[in-house]
Amino acid sequence: MDDVTLLAILHSLHKITDSINSAPSINSTAIISSISGLSGVILGFSFQLLRDFFSNRTKKKKKIKLVEFEINRLLENAQLAVETSSYLLDNFPSSDPSEYLIPHTTLTKCFDAYFLDIALDMDENKRESMIISYEKMKTYDEDVTSIEDGSITETKALMYRYEYLMCIATVAYRHAQNALSKKPIAWGDVDIDHESLAEELSKKCSYLIHNRKLKF
Repeated sequence: MDDVTLLAILHSLHKITDSINSAPSINSTAIISSISGLSGVILGFSFQLLRDFFSNRTKKKKKIKLVEFEINRLLENAQLAVETSSYLLDNFPSSDPSEYLIPHTTLTKCFDAYFLDIALDMDENKRESMIISYEKMKTYDEDVTSIEDGSITETKALMYRYEYLMCIATVAYRHAQNALSKKPIAWGDVDIDHESLAEELSKKCSYLIHNRKLKF
């Protein structure tokens, strides 16, 4: 039950009481006494509903803040991933991937615990961007192991993998930005170009100017 409905109930009860008070009847005293008792019960119930409603709304706001805090961490991870990929592409083969790749996976505890509770209270674009950002960083965390464990050794495959991870991280970064925005744009219009993001982050990737293979 929302706050508008609850206020409507209180207003209706008030109108009933006013009508009885103004009605000329010899039984008005008895009627008023009876209705007052009933009104008291209903009012008490209504106030309890109001209190529960506002309490739940406060809890939801706290849950949203916790998820947004986690998305900020995700944003930082995604930025580091883009910067790392740009560096590795421009400095291959002298760079050592194990020294630059993100050493930890993205936290999803708050998202996993609270998303279903807050999803319907969100702007659609904020909600969709939030989902995409988490999904892409999960993919990044899973796919980056192929570089960390040294299973890819062929040069072209390795360079392709660096750029692929850069693309994945870019999608996560841009959608995390949109999810955190006070005025999120349509999630389908989010710019997910990895080359332009690297330049925006002051990590321009020279390799991509002539050797770019991917476009998401």
